[in-house]
Amino acid sequence: MTCNISDHLPIFTFTTKKRKHQDRAPLQFKYRSMSETNINNIITSLANSNWDALDIMTSEEGYNYFIDILSQVIDKFAPEKETIIHQKHTIREPWTSSGLLKSSQTKDKLHRKYILNDKSEVTHAKFIKYRNQFHKIKRIAKETYYRTLLER
Repeated sequence: MTCNISDHLPIFTFTTKKRKHQDRAPLQFKYRSMSETNINNIITSLANSNWDALDIMTSEEGYNYFIDILSQVIDKFAPEKETIIHQKHTIREPWTSSGLLKSSQTKDKLHRKYILNDKSEVTHAKFIKYRNQFHKIKRIAKETYYRTLLER
């Protein structure tokens, strides 16, 4: 690209902004509550079902009939439920325990409290002390995890 107004050529710089933490979608999964009561209700309902129709069906038709009735009974007594686990409650690294995850959340709360509300020396010192202790424990957990992994 040239321009007759100036004797300088234009300079372009393209940068990409890298995010420190990738946003991950929350975990979604479906489950059924298979309590003793629900299992007993399913068994009773299947025992009381009419299975005489299976005598005149082929094996494939009989299988499909059985699966349809079983699915209906299970859906009746133990319906599918969906749950979502947000990323702040999921363990990101294999050495991270639930205790380390909770400590990380506490450290983040202390940092937010210092940055947003109260920029006092006491709050800053409390955050720094907690952060250093957290990193020390995290380092030990990571080292222990890899040491046991390599010793196998």
